[in-house]
Amino acid sequence: MRACDDSGHSLVVLVSEQLGRAGRTVAATRFERRFPAPKGGCRAYALSWKLTQALEGAGRYTLTFAVRDWAGLESASVSRSYVTTR
Repeated sequence: MRACDDSGHSLVVLVSEQLGRAGRTVAATRFERRFPAPKGGCRAYALSWKLTQALEGAGRYTLTFAVRDWAGLESASVSRSYVTTR
């Protein structure tokens, strides 16, 4: 993920995960991670985590990211989905 901010303050990445089956949500979670301020205005960030047991299994998995700055302004969210068969 790449984020740009000229404030010199840290950024918070907002992550939400959702697992759906048969058109309904069966599990969902949200968490936040704080990252250091991007030097020079922009920076690429890497984020990793382990899925909770409730989100493991077959279904449509959707991951959504947004970034919030120190002033509370939030970026538009970006979502990606894929279907798991395990």
